[in-house]
Amino acid sequence: MTATLSESAAFWASIATLWGAAAAWFTYFGTVWRNRKDRDAGVRTLLSGLNAELEVVNDWAGGNGSGYPSEMEDVRKEQPGWFVPSRLIFSFQCPIIHGLTQSPYLRELQPIVTDVVALSRSITRLFDFYGEYRAYATSHPALYDAVTTKIGLAQGRPVPLTEQEQTYVSQIGSCNAQMHLQLIGGKDSPDPLCLYKTYCAAKDSITSLERNLTPSAFPVWYWVLHLTAGAAIVKGLLLASHWVGWL
Repeated sequence: MTATLSESAAFWASIATLWGAAAAWFTYFGTVWRNRKDRDAGVRTLLSGLNAELEVVNDWAGGNGSGYPSEMEDVRKEQPGWFVPSRLIFSFQCPIIHGLTQSPYLRELQPIVTDVVALSRSITRLFDFYGEYRAYATSHPALYDAVTTKIGLAQGRPVPLTEQEQTYVSQIGSCNAQMHLQLIGGKDSPDPLCLYKTYCAAKDSITSLERNLTPSAFPVWYWVLHLTAGAAIVKGLLLASHWVGWL
């Protein structure tokens, strides 16, 4: 039996429809799978950057220990360097921490957002205060030079200061004490936004996220469509084989 031209066209059109639908589904699935893979790689790269910045913050926050005590009995005796106006603190850059909420992977990073934003605020607060402190220290050039010179010449011995110089040095020490004991803080700090506590919280959150970071499973209906598309391909092959035998 010989098929007519119209019958042949209709037959192969039906097979093309089956195979075309299957190909469209597998193309779509491949695109979704690649996008998921790329997002997973992007999240892991971002977490690596966060960990690198946390290593820098760690040196400031004292994350390897218990940080600074909430108070000291005699700050001048325990930390004489805090009363030296020429003492400098070098800041650091952490663009990933500060810009986390602008990340395209914010949905995947939800478990760590709150803690990292709190850490960002602690860092900003610390360096804003440090900027004000340095402005005060250098806004009195005569006192700055006189005190710095006397401290340098004393070589560890008691420094004879005028009343004005003593007031200036006391303010310098007070600012440094506030930066270290309150803004950086430690395990016993009453301030939940001290750098030590927000650093530890962010570190724990990121570690937990990395430990539990696994690609999300595809919905069940994806696999149903997989089977349907596979069946369409098989049916098309069987029909084509039957057609060849028929001819």
